[in-house]
Amino acid sequence: MAFYRPRKPTFSFDRINTQTALNTFESKTETQKRKLAHLITQQLPKPRTLKPTTVVHNFSDTPISTIATQALAKGFNYSVTPNHIPIETIICQTEEAISHLPSEDAEIVRQDVARVLRNSKPPTPNISQSERKALKELQANPDLVILPADKGNATVILNTSSYIDKLSNLINTPDYKSIRLSDDASRSTELSSLKQALIQNSYRENHIDRSIHKLQYPAQSQPKESDPDHTKAFLPNIKGVTDKIDRILKPRGIKT
Repeated sequence: MAFYRPRKPTFSFDRINTQTALNTFESKTETQKRKLAHLITQQLPKPRTLKPTTVVHNFSDTPISTIATQALAKGFNYSVTPNHIPIETIICQTEEAISHLPSEDAEIVRQDVARVLRNSKPPTPNISQSERKALKELQANPDLVILPADKGNATVILNTSSYIDKLSNLINTPDYKSIRLSDDASRSTELSSLKQALIQNSYRENHIDRSIHKLQYPAQSQPKESDPDHTKAFLPNIKGVTDKIDRILKPRGIKT
């Protein structure tokens, strides 16, 4: 008669280490979830923003809509993202910059820039369509002039006629005097002659030595470019697109 003898359970260090690692992972995961839930439930203080009516002052006879006021309240330093990529402008500026390169290198640059433009998309808009439309309407209105205030981060809206009157009153004061271009040129010549005479008299009377005398006459009348071999491409500042094209042009000595 055979008897059944139960086998002793076998344990291995690998199973123990694996189970310990799983327990530690689950514990850490639960801890991180609780921390995240706690951060989400916390209410962050709302940023203090100025009301549009406190930074936009309309002194014109034209009523300004609320949407236009909100757009102007962003300030003159607020960079509005373009709604399209100016492909024609980028291509023209690139062609002008690579005109001095050999034909093979120029063709490589063209292909790389074309690839970047094909894969690029306009940046995410940072203003609404209604705000963009309101800004275009203000820009197309010839009866309005929009200026930054003399003090403070404020925007002022004036009638064009009032703005011209203020400028006329300003230039008619004794502090300003109207001169012709020919008069300005003659004054420049007169000052140059007076300077030359003063330098010569100072040198003759030993007020300045020979080394100082030579420094009064520049070797070149026109300023010399710091790096004439490098060409500059004036590309529109489009986030992502300009950076990629800059990485293509910079190894060939073209700055953007």
